[in-house]
Amino acid sequence: MKHIKQVFILSFIIFSLISSGKDRDRILLYVGTFSGTGSEGIYVCSFDTISGDLELADIIKGVDNPNYLVKSADGKYVYICMRPQEKESGNYTVGAFRIEPDGKLSKINEQPAEGIDPCYVDITPDGRFVAVSNYGNGTIVLFKTNSDGSLNKSYQVIQHKGEGANQERQQGPHAHSIQFSPFSNQVYVADLGIDKLMIYDFDPETGKLSEGKIPFSSLPPGSGPRHFDFSPDGKYIYVVNELISSVSVIETKNFKVIQTISSLPYGFEGSSYCADIHVSSGGNYLYCSNRGHNSVSTFTVDKNGTLKLIATTETEGNWPRNFTFSPDEKFLLVANQNSNDIQVFKFLSDKGIPVYINKEIKIPAPVCLKF
Repeated sequence: MKHIKQVFILSFIIFSLISSGKDRDRILLYVGTFSGTGSEGIYVCSFDTISGDLELADIIKGVDNPNYLVKSADGKYVYICMRPQEKESGNYTVGAFRIEPDGKLSKINEQPAEGIDPCYVDITPDGRFVAVSNYGNGTIVLFKTNSDGSLNKSYQVIQHKGEGANQERQQGPHAHSIQFSPFSNQVYVADLGIDKLMIYDFDPETGKLSEGKIPFSSLPPGSGPRHFDFSPDGKYIYVVNELISSVSVIETKNFKVIQTISSLPYGFEGSSYCADIHVSSGGNYLYCSNRGHNSVSTFTVDKNGTLKLIATTETEGNWPRNFTFSPDEKFLLVANQNSNDIQVFKFLSDKGIPVYINKEIKIPAPVCLKF
């Protein structure tokens, strides 16, 4: 009997060690979605960093169109752009959520987005200030957080003005993304409607924005700048242009465009619209997603910051919107909005090109992925 008990205890210890090892290999992925397509809110997935397997862990229900989200640097809070099911209600908001010890999200509060169709949110590294861009009417909005992560009402609203060359899509401003610079006290905004990367000076004490010495960088007419990312040394900003399927390289010493390059292979004649863009942590590769061509483009980055397209990888789904690297950058995950799936790719060599590994999870209208 004593021997059986010892074997049982030993087996339990081994099982516990194996289980805890598996847990250490798994991390959580938060998935923003568009409601009205069967989505119930924010989906929480468990991702295996060894195999690439994705499993559904939880659903945060009752959140309307949580289309973009950002996590605070301390890992305690998530801030989410939300749009009402009925646009006539005008109830466009930004929500603050607490990340519980088990990874689930608990809503703290929400505040009016002070605009139409909020589509991007960012937070300062110290967690004190939150910025939102509103696509529908071209406003950018600033909020201050409280010690419990909640949001105060907005303290600054800036209205963009102007139009672009594409009269179907650019009859007015459409602020599409906003980011606090990791290299300076500046805030950048890609405005799809006016073909500009707007440049603001940021006061880290008051949180107020003011027009920069160079107020904007002009992108090609009709290009429709959407999202952007930075080179690791801060010398370049890479802007993905939705309307002409290209990437523009901006040199930050003078904010001039030094290159605009197509994200599509030579000879492609269909309709396609860029969505997201990311630079590898080493700065050697850049990636962007193409909706229509349904691919992720891989570029090499030269020492002078310019790009060369080396591959387009099919995303195994329809309308790839947001995509993200796993924290160790061994995997690339792509949200295919119209085929309702997230597909997993792996970097199997040092060539920087993602390879499909036949791993996926079905989720209604996924549009934002955040580990």
